[in-house]
Amino acid sequence: MSGFESFDLGRLGVFDILITEDFKRVNWKDAKAAAKAIGKGYRLPLDFELEELFKSSLFRGVLENASYWSGTETAQSRARSQCYRNGGDFRSEWFQHPGDIEDKDAFNYFFLVRKSRSKNIHNALFNRILELALYDSIREKYHLNNYAKHGINRAKVFGLYKQNKSKKNSFLSMLQWGGIRTANLNRVNAYRTKVLEDKLTSINALISKQKVEAIIDEYLTNPHVKISGVNLSFITKHMYFARPSKFVIYDRFMINLHVALLLEQDPGLIEQHFTWSNQPLKFSIRRKQEGDAYADFLNRFNALYIKMNDELSKRGVEKFKSLGEFEAFLFGADKPKNSLNPRCLINDFITETR
Repeated sequence: MSGFESFDLGRLGVFDILITEDFKRVNWKDAKAAAKAIGKGYRLPLDFELEELFKSSLFRGVLENASYWSGTETAQSRARSQCYRNGGDFRSEWFQHPGDIEDKDAFNYFFLVRKSRSKNIHNALFNRILELALYDSIREKYHLNNYAKHGINRAKVFGLYKQNKSKKNSFLSMLQWGGIRTANLNRVNAYRTKVLEDKLTSINALISKQKVEAIIDEYLTNPHVKISGVNLSFITKHMYFARPSKFVIYDRFMINLHVALLLEQDPGLIEQHFTWSNQPLKFSIRRKQEGDAYADFLNRFNALYIKMNDELSKRGVEKFKSLGEFEAFLFGADKPKNSLNPRCLINDFITETR
């Protein structure tokens, strides 16, 4: 049996969805009888509920390309159904509107719903991310490094940087490609060449010897390593070239993602790993516990990555090839602000859950 523990239909409330291979194509009367046999409050979704459910891409690879019964009758011998098309990229292609009116003796697929009995269920963060990842157009848009600036050859920058990770000019090129602010770029450029290259050499040595979670703490607290104007986002890009398997940016957005994962799974850990800042919904990594917060985030982020790829694979959708790819998708720029933007999704989830 497959299905969703909960499915948020906004103003309509949260529903438990029951989908099973035992639900074959049957007439309307038999679909109603199946709901009665299962009991526990399960029923056929009403026509407007079915329409709202079909607007989500989460059913991709789960439902058949076929018509599904609703529980809405239009006459003694007729009821509404809705056609689901398991394909396409835009929401308008996933379902047909309005629902069809059919003879109750016709044969259609069906699934069952019930109002969730828990008052505190939120639409899971995982489900929201999965829904975005299932849309090819959204995935393509946000699967790029949105910090890359036009006119800079990414392959050339990468090639140069891989060869010269301790050279000032290649480091500046990488920062420029990454979209660092001009003021910060000028601060880095103001370093004497030897001073900056000594810092880069120290960082490379640190990366090669330390656990990844300890590198973050060391960079933040050690003045002999820290580079003025270069935040965690860019220093972890630097780490990527040395240890690509561990490439995970941990800047303000990824901290917010960590908070969202904690809120969903174990809110009590927030106080252990973070301290409140002066800005609403922004959190600062705790710097004195041997990277506990970062280590915890790596574990949770990796688990989310594995779970996401499992679901994409079940639905026949291309999986993310690495943590870096998954991160690049989530790291999409937050302009324009809209519900289809991964950054906005995370911040909205925190706002709604707190």
